[in-house]
Amino acid sequence: MHVCPKCFGLYGSDQGECPKDGVPTQHYTEVLVGLNLGPYVVRSMVSEGGMGVVYAAEHPALGRRVAVKVLRPELSLRDDIVERFAQEARAVNTIGHANIVSIYDFGRTPFGTFYIVMEYLEGRTLRHLLDHGGPQPLERVRFILQGIGEALAAAHAKGFVHRDVKPENIMIGRRGGTDYVKLLDFGIVKLLTGNATTATSGAMGTPMYMSPEQLDDGQLDNRSDTFSLGGVVYELLTGQVPYPGTSHAAVRQAQLTRLPPPTGIIRRDIHISESVDHAISRAIALDPSLRYQKIEDFLVAFQKGYDNTLAEQTKGVGRRGERSSTGGKVFLLATLVALLLGGAVAALLLKVLKTGGGAIPTVVDAGLSVDAGAPDVRPSFSGDWRAQSRQHFAAALKGHQRSKALDFARHVAPKGARDKLLEVLQNVALRKEAAAILGRLGPDPKTLSALTAALRQTTSPFTKATLYGAMGAMGTAKNRKDCARGLEKLLRRHSNQLFQRAALPMLVRCNPKTLGKLRKLEKSIPTDAPQAKIAALRALATVGTAADRKKLLQVVSESTLELQLLAAEAYSELPKAHLDDLQEPLRSLPSKRGDIRARVAGIRARLGDAKGIESLLSSWTSKDNQAKTWSALEFGRLMQFGQLGENRQRSIREALTLGLKDPGPEVSLAAAVALLAF
Repeated sequence: MHVCPKCFGLYGSDQGECPKDGVPTQHYTEVLVGLNLGPYVVRSMVSEGGMGVVYAAEHPALGRRVAVKVLRPELSLRDDIVERFAQEARAVNTIGHANIVSIYDFGRTPFGTFYIVMEYLEGRTLRHLLDHGGPQPLERVRFILQGIGEALAAAHAKGFVHRDVKPENIMIGRRGGTDYVKLLDFGIVKLLTGNATTATSGAMGTPMYMSPEQLDDGQLDNRSDTFSLGGVVYELLTGQVPYPGTSHAAVRQAQLTRLPPPTGIIRRDIHISESVDHAISRAIALDPSLRYQKIEDFLVAFQKGYDNTLAEQTKGVGRRGERSSTGGKVFLLATLVALLLGGAVAALLLKVLKTGGGAIPTVVDAGLSVDAGAPDVRPSFSGDWRAQSRQHFAAALKGHQRSKALDFARHVAPKGARDKLLEVLQNVALRKEAAAILGRLGPDPKTLSALTAALRQTTSPFTKATLYGAMGAMGTAKNRKDCARGLEKLLRRHSNQLFQRAALPMLVRCNPKTLGKLRKLEKSIPTDAPQAKIAALRALATVGTAADRKKLLQVVSESTLELQLLAAEAYSELPKAHLDDLQEPLRSLPSKRGDIRARVAGIRARLGDAKGIESLLSSWTSKDNQAKTWSALEFGRLMQFGQLGENRQRSIREALTLGLKDPGPEVSLAAAVALLAF
């Protein structure tokens, strides 16, 4: 929707001028920048989501920096959504806990939409950590569980059930040299005391983290939050949810048919004691009566398991799969599972354990059927390696590996994924990501036509900019000129710095005459925004001067590890890049991490170093899942750049085809994405 900046009248997106004041209308996300909401001055837009927009603002007199969450105009007309907004403010202030984001104010904008003023947090959500880093260290998991568990305990003591505990609603960061973890979004909280409840009823929440009773729209109490938090902890340790599915029905079916493998069976790179497994298994028990009755009991049990893990490591106990026997604790865990699931699942599990069958089997090991719509269940492969890789990629895009699949595709830019990405382009929520990848796949009339059609259907300025950038990257000189005009128009209408960072690098690629603007902007981008920093430097180095190339090269030597890697990868893809330029900086990168070794080997291979390919092959055959994942992606990237000979292509393709059945979900997905480049 558009807003008149003078009278604040609301109009449709096709209304270019206010009929009352005769001034150009602006997209509603732009109008608030520079205005006061109560005592707070809105400084810039931070992010845009399905419910609304988040801005950075400050109290000029106090110097307090805050975040302002503003509802979309059309949602402010819905009483149930507005009640959720108000309920969040009431609940948070009633509970009052250090691990819950603070809310300072609540009101309406000049054009009638509702907003909440809250504590400004500089950090990352657990979803970001999982999508970009995979399973987390045990100590970090313990820290997160303790902080969020205490926040939920405080909420439960006041009679509130959160009902939406998930990685997207948990943020971890650092302030004043101290780490913190915060629980967000009490918008669908339920008050259990007295007769008061929210106006929002029904099975609301994110299905993969919802308890059986919540999915069935039954009676909820604090044990439902325990289940959700247990699912989050399970995912933090393993990289996968215990009960996958994209819909309420699919998750409920998974709960009835799936036996989640213990975390220690999935996580082979670290030792996890069986006490930790037991604590998590009890937290995610399907029957509420078998869960911890208070969330504090879950915290105590996990801490004991954590202490046991440290004690066993001190004694030099090997990994779970290397122990001589499973022992009584595993049998007790199996008994608990039998109580939870009953039937053939538990019977088979107990039989295996009683007969000395070794490690606890997964559902796949047992040959048991699982809901076909579950997102982390791999397809039954059929056909040749091309068909298998397409099936695997398509399955990942339908489930909780979707973000990872798109990240991998962005890294490799596999041409074999074009048709599937064109389908994803129709999804408004994923359009921006799909467009960014399609723009790297090279000229294609069908793709250009699809991007043009998507542009007409898009209102988000960020997505529009990405679509213009993709069209300019794959089009003719005329396309680039048209896209430059479109981007310039967007930049005039959206002057906040966040949008400038996203759009200017794309504009420079379409119109090199705008280099000066990007050079000025790049200096203001902080190092804690690595993606934006490298996008700017890469655009400058691609169409700029030798000094611009040198600046990108300098970042490889003098920056944080993430920036160093991104800069080195960007530099290696520049025309006439030389390995000699990167030799010294690459030596300074840590060599003990398998993912970094593989990425460095890929950089070397792209620059013509035969030893780089040999190093990638070594990483692929290692037991380090991160090394295997990144070596697969680098093979795909080399293929995309046409740097693998025919014989080498055949042998690597065969190895990657075997990798489709690797037990590591990220490894198999990376193999599938890489094969799409062949």
